[in-house]
Amino acid sequence: MRRSLCLVTLGALACTAPVDPGPSELVALATWNARRVFDGVCDSGRCGEAEPEAVPEPAELEQSLARVAQALGRLDADAVVVTEVEHLALLRAVAQRSGGWDTVVMAESGPGTIDVGVVARWPLLGWAQHRPLLELPSGPTPSTRALLEVHLAVHGRRWIVLGAHLKSKRFDDPPRRVAEAAALAALADSRRRRYPDALLTLAGDFNDDVGSEALDQLERTGELELLTRRLPPEQAYTFGSGRRRALLDHLLWRPLPGSEVSRVEVLRDTGDTFGGSDHAALRAELGWR
Repeated sequence: MRRSLCLVTLGALACTAPVDPGPSELVALATWNARRVFDGVCDSGRCGEAEPEAVPEPAELEQSLARVAQALGRLDADAVVVTEVEHLALLRAVAQRSGGWDTVVMAESGPGTIDVGVVARWPLLGWAQHRPLLELPSGPTPSTRALLEVHLAVHGRRWIVLGAHLKSKRFDDPPRRVAEAAALAALADSRRRRYPDALLTLAGDFNDDVGSEALDQLERTGELELLTRRLPPEQAYTFGSGRRRALLDHLLWRPLPGSEVSRVEVLRDTGDTFGGSDHAALRAELGWR
């Protein structure tokens, strides 16, 4: 029996008519930390270069929007998980400048925060944001930032993109980051079980390297593969340079029968970073029937 693709969103129900699957489809997924994209208003009361929130001058804001818009287009992806953007209006502004994005959604954690968004070239079936309560030694604590869940319609198929930006290493708190990774893994596992035929992908800035406890949490749960393991050693970093390189950004997927990974790559400009950020970008090409 063919079924319509539907998902209850925050206050709405989005559906598409069923379409018979055709041959294997290839989609490109990217993730990129855009680096502190704020508007010109101080919402948090803690603003400045050394503070959590920045307040750019109008000319600086214009430059920031222009560079992020240009970078999104250069990624040449069907869906991009973008981290470190303050709010949805800013993400919509850069997506409009970049052009060609059918879907623009964001998980917002509060005023003056840098959060997680998705832009995609496919129609939106539905989306949700999750702010899990973490059980830590200090007591129950909300995750640092909200997790983003996006369902896209790709020629009658369902593509689920989970986006995250886990606790940074600044004022490091590894137990919190591990707990956030466990919550993301549990979300991925629940979606795998509910939508067994969907292409399930995870992406974002996880602020930990391959082999860390946080990444192990994700690999152990939900039949997920860490695609950044496929990178050649000399390319396996997205932050820093020289001896201080680290692979902090990651892509994961749940393989399906007949699925394939045709490419996993790091994108950089001259040097170690991409698009005027302090991070490189990651991109993968995936196919599934």
